[in-house]
Amino acid sequence: YELRIEAAGYETREVPFTVIDTEADAVRVDVQLTPLPTTLAYAAHRLDSETSGNGWLEAGEAGQLAVSLENRGGEATGVTGNLRAVSPYAETTGSANWPDLGAGASGETLPPHFSISASAATPAGHKLVYVADWSTAEGLSGTTSPFLVSVGAPNSAQHAATDAPKSIEDNESVD
Repeated sequence: YELRIEAAGYETREVPFTVIDTEADAVRVDVQLTPLPTTLAYAAHRLDSETSGNGWLEAGEAGQLAVSLENRGGEATGVTGNLRAVSPYAETTGSANWPDLGAGASGETLPPHFSISASAATPAGHKLVYVADWSTAEGLSGTTSPFLVSVGAPNSAQHAATDAPKSIEDNESVD
């Protein structure tokens, strides 16, 4: 058999063992796990506020963007960072801080969040692309994978059905 041991912030370890006698006393085996290096990854974002108050960013509008990071390694304290625009029409200023992130923990930027804006020339439905550059008090740093912030009203709509449910027979259509 192999026993697989996983813990947030540590390398996974597989320990081989053999069952000899099911009636024997329990045996304790200490296993040393190796801590992973601190790696902070993009987890989510949330538009905290924007000028018009409608809940989304529009062309020519500015807002505050909260960004969540997930710690996939060892403890991270004093986490600070900058947001970097990597696409046309996207703009950003300022920096932000995150709470201390233990192994396996996630956390959102502390207010004030990142200041972002979409150029007035941004086409409707365009997605702004950002990355977050982060550093820790432990002297570690990195960059998240790119993430998207939509510009304009969401494209989904809800419609109430007035004649449902309808049964659909095999190989037939319903008018």
